[in-house]
Amino acid sequence: MGGAPSTVLAHDLYWTLLWQALVVVVVAMIAAILLRSRFLGQDLSLEPRARRVLRMGLGGLWLVSALLLAQPGMAAALVPSVLNPAAAVAPPWSGSLLALVSRVSLLHPVAFNAAAIWLAAGLGLALLGVSRGRSGRFVAGCAMAWALLVWVFGEGLGGVFGIGGSLLRGSPGAALGFAAAAGLLLLPWSQWESGIGARWARNCVGGVFILSAVLQALPVNGFWRVDGFLNLFSAVARGGLPRPLAQPVQDLGIALTNLPGPANAMLVLALASLGVGLLIGAAPRALSVAAGVIVGFAWWFGQGFAIFGGSGTSVGIGGVLLMLLVAGWPRPAGAVAAPIEQVRSPSSDQIRHLARVGLATLAVVSLVLGPLLAIAVIAQQPAAQAAIADSGGVTGLPPDAAPDFTLTDQLGRSVKLSSLRGSVVVISFMDPVCFDNCPLMANQLATALRLLGPAAKQVQLVAIDVNPTFNHVADVATFTQEHLLSNLTNWHFVTGTIPEVGKVLADYGQGVSIPQVGMVGHPQTVFVIDKDGRARSMLADSANENLTSSYSQLLAYELRKYL
Repeated sequence: MGGAPSTVLAHDLYWTLLWQALVVVVVAMIAAILLRSRFLGQDLSLEPRARRVLRMGLGGLWLVSALLLAQPGMAAALVPSVLNPAAAVAPPWSGSLLALVSRVSLLHPVAFNAAAIWLAAGLGLALLGVSRGRSGRFVAGCAMAWALLVWVFGEGLGGVFGIGGSLLRGSPGAALGFAAAAGLLLLPWSQWESGIGARWARNCVGGVFILSAVLQALPVNGFWRVDGFLNLFSAVARGGLPRPLAQPVQDLGIALTNLPGPANAMLVLALASLGVGLLIGAAPRALSVAAGVIVGFAWWFGQGFAIFGGSGTSVGIGGVLLMLLVAGWPRPAGAVAAPIEQVRSPSSDQIRHLARVGLATLAVVSLVLGPLLAIAVIAQQPAAQAAIADSGGVTGLPPDAAPDFTLTDQLGRSVKLSSLRGSVVVISFMDPVCFDNCPLMANQLATALRLLGPAAKQVQLVAIDVNPTFNHVADVATFTQEHLLSNLTNWHFVTGTIPEVGKVLADYGQGVSIPQVGMVGHPQTVFVIDKDGRARSMLADSANENLTSSYSQLLAYELRKYL
């Protein structure tokens, strides 16, 4: 299980999605055959164009979100790159719930990501396949409810209540835009036929603009300072944008360092005036075009289109606002909202009906069965995947001879690394008076041995005492006894003089820090040495108490390669 964490987890995620997709498709086919003429007998040709644009646009954005969640690095990046930043700008009550979501994702990164993918894909397919009637309202209601949950517990309320909130940074959050768009689909059909629905779409954009003007004007959000725009635009330029798109962003950030006040004042004024204009319905076409320019600017220069960098989960608020502006494009005065008319024939009617039934059935099965299959995995004990997402997994090393050393273990015996050849050796670094990380790591190592069963006899655990004060045999013996490691005949907690241990640390590229107050800061690296005395792999152990079983499974998996 060595290699980059994103590669390892992506492999596991794609295999998980593959077998889940097979189950989903089979169940959907059976359900479609049984229900092909029982429901969804709707005529899409009667749907007003504005509503159809909004429904299909929203469905397409949900599918894009599913694809973004399936990026190779997302299983490893979901917590550090998405959930943790959202928790940092969320109110305390939302942040605590986000922490719980982060913990579930950390313990089961692949299953959690798979569930999120199926929910997004199912909602997208459902919106594309269902337009009216009770089923259409149900789908729109589900999309709105799920988007609001994501906004609260996945986006931290879009950063509205945190420091730095701005439309440029994606506030008030793409999920809120998803929820607003889904809510518009709940409007009566007649309001879309009369043009009221399109006006509500423009009103949503206007409301976001007014809120954005307030956020942009607040001094605490930093855009009146010299480095306000520069810091944001520089981060966007480095965030994965292709160079032709990144260079203008970087250049503008540098240029605005000379006039941050006037630039921010102009942006606040533009947002406020456009927001008010959209809400009162003045010059709707001209204001829609102007709003589209502002949204496009914010989407490009402030959000980097939200899809680059490998950790985006949606197109961002910019993409959603542009969709709302397109759906809300005002028709000429006095014109009647025309339905979508098509050339029809009995055979094409039947094909369209079967396609809608199949699409909607696949959506329903995806929404229900996919997450259930993922939750079934989440209910189990955390797998080694959790440790990979947490620490980066196991890193392979060139098969060079491991630096030799001779130190003394907890029984006063001399232990020479080269004398352990013929066994797989695990080298770690511990402090005998540490009371948090070291006991956890020792427990993980002992658990990994138990997972190996009889093969554990071929493994030797060597922990090196890195505390320059508590570096006596009595110190490592006390640690061994207190943490119930005395019964492990292949456990060696070794110590030596400061120069001896210092040389070992240098040979293995490790270091320690000695604070005036508090515990010694030491490496939490684990090396695996094969039976021929060659260093083969390295694991950075975070000593996360929630992931003890995961780290043990990961280490046991690695050890089996060399037994």
